[in-house]
Amino acid sequence: MIDSTNQILKKPLEELYRFLGVPLSVKFFPHQGRATSYAALLHSQHISTMHETGRNHVLFASHSPATAHLKLQQLKRVGVVGKEIPLSNEGLITPEAVDEAINPRTTLVSFPLIDHLTGVIHPIEEIAEVCHKRGVYLHLDLSYSLGILHFHLNDYPVDYLTIPEGLFVKPYVPFEPLIPGDSISSFELTQIQERLKRLKEKNELQNFELTRLRDFFETEIRDHIPGAFPFFTLKERMPHISALAFPGITAEALLFYLTAEQIHASMGGDEDLLLETLLKKARVDDMTARSALSFKIHPKMTKEGIKGTVQKIKKCVLSLRALSGVLPV
Repeated sequence: MIDSTNQILKKPLEELYRFLGVPLSVKFFPHQGRATSYAALLHSQHISTMHETGRNHVLFASHSPATAHLKLQQLKRVGVVGKEIPLSNEGLITPEAVDEAINPRTTLVSFPLIDHLTGVIHPIEEIAEVCHKRGVYLHLDLSYSLGILHFHLNDYPVDYLTIPEGLFVKPYVPFEPLIPGDSISSFELTQIQERLKRLKEKNELQNFELTRLRDFFETEIRDHIPGAFPFFTLKERMPHISALAFPGITAEALLFYLTAEQIHASMGGDEDLLLETLLKKARVDDMTARSALSFKIHPKMTKEGIKGTVQKIKKCVLSLRALSGVLPV
């Protein structure tokens, strides 16, 4: 719902609505970052739903931002119960796991569409069907998949939708904003304009090329670094993300070496869960999980560039294995 925004400022918001297939009846609440949207949603659920109905049970993902975990810990003092949805061995939130976790007091299921460290894409259509059938509100976080995966809100029974700039709320679901009467500023709409500009630069052809480069990168890693392998390759993944294990060394040591070579990788942390912890939740053994790093393929990378990068990674891995006395496997 964008009636309260003046004609000049509301144009970029209308474009965003169209891009995401959001009906104009849906209300948009601007927030600075996804963490604020999570906090606002949980605050609202406590006031408008849990307090009124006694349904005080929230299901959330292990890879939800730390803010969500902390907010649920705060709300625990007033009777709110948060439960983590278990991951499958393939790193997925499955509809079966959601259905099993829902109980008569569950009011909300909340999770990001993708895991931005492993790249796995959760089966939103099937999960949304379970939530709709069980009468539970569904919150989906698009922050890390926006513009890469095609998504139209009209296609799914999703009640709350998070993007980095704020939260969409369907008209029939309860929501009490953190700041009553909050409106969209020109600065926030400028941020949305910048977001739209970046989104329009992405396309399906680019995604196809990214998938090809990611697969080439993973093949090169397997062929040149003994024992190294990617996770969850049999499941649908983001085209530009690869989580890799380097048995025999620790991710922290390898990350230090790679940074010196100006190669960017991530082991998670800060606002998000550590990759090691996430993999353990998918029942990866401790030693393997401790060796894992996440890489992102840049659209401007080439096969020749990837080959050079893999050789640098190989040098770092073999140097660390030599220091630790671990032989290549």
